[in-house]
Amino acid sequence: MMTEEHIGISNTCPMGSAWREWDLSTPERVHPSDPGDFARVQAARAAVRGMKLEKIEVSWSIASDDARYLRAPRGAHHAEESPSHLHADFTVNGHRVHIDRLSANKHSPGRSYVEIRIFVDGILAGRGGSAGSSLGGGGNDLPAIALLGDDRALTVDGQMVVTLWERECAREQGAHP
Repeated sequence: MMTEEHIGISNTCPMGSAWREWDLSTPERVHPSDPGDFARVQAARAAVRGMKLEKIEVSWSIASDDARYLRAPRGAHHAEESPSHLHADFTVNGHRVHIDRLSANKHSPGRSYVEIRIFVDGILAGRGGSAGSSLGGGGNDLPAIALLGDDRALTVDGQMVVTLWERECAREQGAHP
């Protein structure tokens, strides 16, 4: 549970506000439209995680465009306290990391999604998410995963647990942790 001390505005949040209009069928939610972003996300998704190095404790804050501060888009059929936007900023292995956890619960028909975006040094480096509908559709490609250089990967699962991993290919190539 978040307390008032967890409420904050990140000065480094790269998400913008277009995500507030996303729905299950919004292509940008799953497939970043920028070719460079898409390539980085696909490379991270294809990476093989090796040894777990550490669980990283991060401080999550409520973003200024969360429904607790900014009403849902008109006509978007959002449930109460939706859409939600939490984020965290930290540094690991010399890289600035920003994570966004975006979610929405909607009605007519019932549907929801969770989308996690990982930005490394200001650039989209990974994503993952889950979605479902009262009509039976859905999917899940969590955890979100992003590459940190040539030898590390960072994951964020659906419970917002952040973990640093050695990349399997880095170990095979003789890289040292």
